[in-house]
Amino acid sequence: MAFGDIVNTPATDTASSASTTAVTVTLESTATLNNLLVAIHFTGAADSVGVTDDDLNAFTEAVTATDASAADQGAIYYRVSDGTETSVIATDSNNTKEHVLSVYEIAGPINATPLDVVAKDEPYSGVDSGTTCPCGTTSTTTVASAIAIAVQLYSDNTPPTTTWSDSFSEDIDSVGQDYNNMATAHKVLSSTGAVTQTGTLSATSRYGHMGMIAVFSGEAAAGGRIMSSLVDKGGLAGIGGIAGIGGGLAG
Repeated sequence: MAFGDIVNTPATDTASSASTTAVTVTLESTATLNNLLVAIHFTGAADSVGVTDDDLNAFTEAVTATDASAADQGAIYYRVSDGTETSVIATDSNNTKEHVLSVYEIAGPINATPLDVVAKDEPYSGVDSGTTCPCGTTSTTTVASAIAIAVQLYSDNTPPTTTWSDSFSEDIDSVGQDYNNMATAHKVLSSTGAVTQTGTLSATSRYGHMGMIAVFSGEAAAGGRIMSSLVDKGGLAGIGGIAGIGGGLAG
């Protein structure tokens, strides 16, 4: 497999409609030491508390997007693996079923301080927000070898499909609970520059949308490949979807 190839087709499980304060994604296998774990949490009422692994080691928040009425919130979190993680947990301050959690494992070598640049767009209008779902534009990246994760969050009980711009490859397009839906994609970078992404939805997102980008850097002269990506949606503690991306590793 070449660098950036999709290894596994994303899949989703049926989500529970029960309210809960936490959702869990179980990794396909124990995370590899010094790989990068990236978690994306989408929840209602702007009340995402944070993300931890199964040993309660905290992830660091990269970027957060909140709609204009503070009714929904999405955040990207990350952590360099210590080689022991088997699951990832997102916590909400309210007992709710408005949860979607997606998790990536990205192969290193990863920079010791991997977060490079971020962007977000919060054009939430509350009603009939259109079919364009921008994620914003980052400032110029500082390293050539990097990977960008783009996230589109939209609210509709009949979720549309997503078309990605700027050569992003879709990994997860999942359905959550109570209108909360998430789609994610990645792009492997080989030169510095600003990163942007604007998605097009197949139909109007009834209750609005938000977008985010986070760019993570590898070590000099080395890249990263996505080992796996998983999703848990709604109130179900378990695997929601599985995707994998692989390829050759320089270094």
